[in-house]
Amino acid sequence: MSVKKLFTTGEAAEILGISRATVARKYDKGILAGTKNPITAERMISFESVAEFMKNFNLDTPDSTEEQTIKVFLVSEDSSFVSGFQEAIGADTRIEITVLSHGSDALVKCTNESVDILVIDSTLPDIPGTEVIRSIRRLKVNEDMKILLCSDSEIDKQMLKEGADSFIVKDDFDRELIREKLYGLLTLEPDEGEADTAFQRGRRWHRTELNVPATIWSPSSNMAVQPGREISTLKDISYGGAMLSNMNFSSDINPFEEFRLRIDKSGSPLENLEATSRIIRLVHSKTLLVGVEFVEISDENRKKIVELPGSV
Repeated sequence: MSVKKLFTTGEAAEILGISRATVARKYDKGILAGTKNPITAERMISFESVAEFMKNFNLDTPDSTEEQTIKVFLVSEDSSFVSGFQEAIGADTRIEITVLSHGSDALVKCTNESVDILVIDSTLPDIPGTEVIRSIRRLKVNEDMKILLCSDSEIDKQMLKEGADSFIVKDDFDRELIREKLYGLLTLEPDEGEADTAFQRGRRWHRTELNVPATIWSPSSNMAVQPGREISTLKDISYGGAMLSNMNFSSDINPFEEFRLRIDKSGSPLENLEATSRIIRLVHSKTLLVGVEFVEISDENRKKIVELPGSV
C-alpha cells in the first residue's frame, strides 16, 4: 500500500507521540522537514522526515502512515454546484465525498467524525454556512480540517479571518479552480489518468497557453512577491485565473496576501490587462509554477480573455 507523502502537525504529533507545538518547533529548527501549505501556510511534515525521526528514536512505524481515504464533506442544496464539484473531483479514487444539504447535519458530522476538508455553501436551508464555520472553529473540533467556503457574495470573504481557509464566489464557479483550491488545501498532487480525463471533460472555461511577461506588485510591506519589475511569465490564462512561472517570492511569503498582476507587452491581445490576484497553488515541475485566481478583474479585461484565439 502507498504512504502519505505529507502529514499535518496534528497527524505527525499523533504518530510520534509528541505535542503539535513540539512538532512545529522541530520543523522550525529543521529537525523535521517538509513544506508549507501554499494556501494556509500550515507546516506539512514529510513522510521521509517522520520515518527518519522514528528510526533515530527507535520508534515502531504505525499503520497510520498508510495512505487513508481523504474525506470531504460537501454541504450544499444547490444541485448544479454539487454535480459540478463531483464531476471535477469524483474520478479521484483517493477522495470520498459525502454530500449534506443542511448546516445542522454538517455540525453533527464534523463533531463526531474525522474529516479532511469541509466544502460548505454560505446559503443553507437551516443555518448559514458562515455560522457553521464559526461554530466549528469555536468548538475546536477537527482542528486539522480545512474549510472551503462557497458563497454568492464577496461579502462573505471576511470569513477568511474567521475560520475559512479559502473562498469561492459561486457565480465564478470554475471546475478547474475547484480542483486547484481543493488539492492546494490538501497539499495533494492531482491524480493522473482518469481524474485528469474527467477534469478535461468537465472544464467550464478553456485555458489558453501563452508566454508573456507579467509585472507583479504588492502594496504592503509584508509582500507575497517582490515589487516593481517584470518578475514572472504568464504561461496560461483562463476566465478565473492564470498559471505563472519565474515568480520571485520574498523570504517571508504570505500566501493570503492579494497582489496586482499586469500585462504590459505591446501588441499582445492582453495588453494593459490588470487584475487583483491571489496565490492558490504551487506546482513543482521542472520549474516552480504558481497558480493564481483572479479576485477582482474588470468586465473589459475578462472580455479580453474570452476573446483570445482558442477560447470558448
